[in-house]
Amino acid sequence: MEIRKIYDRDFRINAVKLALESNRFKVAKELGIATTNIYRWQAELKKYGPDSFCGGGHFRNPEQKRFSELKRTLKQKLKDTELEIEIFKSASKYIPQGGKTGQFDHLIPE
Repeated sequence: MEIRKIYDRDFRINAVKLALESNRFKVAKELGIATTNIYRWQAELKKYGPDSFCGGGHFRNPEQKRFSELKRTLKQKLKDTELEIEIFKSASKYIPQGGKTGQFDHLIPE
């Protein structure tokens, strides 16, 4: 499986500028990237302007940042809950099944 290449913001902006000044196919070949990347990057630059190519912890607006933080929190809570479930499953084989065992009768209200 081929490893995905990650291009930084400056590389993308410069690639789009070169493509606009010259032939896209030639620029893509010289840079060793697919022409579809240049088309996508150009569309994103046109749509978002200076907020283009955010990633790696950078967000276009505060709402995206908040959503990302909430998502991270929920993932951690899910992980913790799954761990608790596994602990309870493991411990359940050591807990007697059924009703009262007699040993703890004084703790259970009638």
